[in-house]
Amino acid sequence: MKTLYCVTGATGHLGNNIVRRLVAQGQHVRALILNGQPDFMLNPCVERFYGDTTDVQSLEDFFKHNEDEEIVVIHTAAIVCITQKYDGKVYNVNVNGTKNIVDMCIKYHAKKLVHVGSVHAIDTQPNVVVKDCENFYPDKVKGNYAKSKAMALNYVLEKARAGLIDATVLLPSGIIGVHDYSHNHLMEMIKSFIRGKLPIAVKGEYDFVDVEDVVDATLSAVDKGKCGECYLVTNKNYTIKQLLDYVSESLNIKKIKTLLPIGFVKMFAPMCELHYRRLKKTPLFTSYSLSVLQSHDVFSHEKTTEQLDYHPRPLQYTINNVVQWLLDCGIEIGKNMALKKRKVTKKAQQN
Repeated sequence: MKTLYCVTGATGHLGNNIVRRLVAQGQHVRALILNGQPDFMLNPCVERFYGDTTDVQSLEDFFKHNEDEEIVVIHTAAIVCITQKYDGKVYNVNVNGTKNIVDMCIKYHAKKLVHVGSVHAIDTQPNVVVKDCENFYPDKVKGNYAKSKAMALNYVLEKARAGLIDATVLLPSGIIGVHDYSHNHLMEMIKSFIRGKLPIAVKGEYDFVDVEDVVDATLSAVDKGKCGECYLVTNKNYTIKQLLDYVSESLNIKKIKTLLPIGFVKMFAPMCELHYRRLKKTPLFTSYSLSVLQSHDVFSHEKTTEQLDYHPRPLQYTINNVVQWLLDCGIEIGKNMALKKRKVTKKAQQN
């Protein structure tokens, strides 16, 4: 029996990296692409189907397959929202879109569904290690994104635990890595820093994971993930300063020196969000993202390591790859970021 991999959100950061890996493995890949979305990052051999997860009729052709094929569906399509303002589109895509994908998987007898959720959907407590999560409570988490992902996860798990579909859930933390064309706020922060347009940063930390590690876990979950189980795809906590220092060390440029308390920056976050909304750009920080950085969330990937053979890379390795990718994409280092050459005294020259 042949296997057809159907990937939603295929042009997104995680989605396009999953597609790249599957193509490299010689797999038959079908990509669901939202109309109007650029797809230059996808290999020509990938089957392209244009549709919308919120429009069930547009999904029919994406799911149809030959009798000698079995389909594996990897659902990454979602709207990542770091603002507090209610956005009906976020709920429509993240909740209703996911319901449609699950229902179509059942209708077309998908062999496997790997659904990518998020650790933001977990009701966490400061400094309390999260080792596993079986239930999600939308009313207990903050933010449109977290609530919508919690609602979607409950639907996936309900159908899986009822035996209607073999579905495994992944819960990644803050994804960062190469081939990010989606204007992720973390990537925008790194780019601004390299260009010399980020003279200050905020204090705070979070769990950042390499996109390649999430790809590893996703493909491992296809064969090893248990039905109705959730797996934390995390790394460990790093401060924003550590992240930017790795960028500095990779490029041999100035390190950031000024760090502002999150409480202070929060006062200006609403104005910042409004400013970036008018420019139609991704804000570097919002009230929600700042709250995340001071949440003191702690995650353990022990279960994922044991069951999915998951071994995350250190963040410094990830940042080195990101920096090289940005250089290949043509990013220019700000002139103000060059390190001053040390003056060599006559005595030092003689020594």
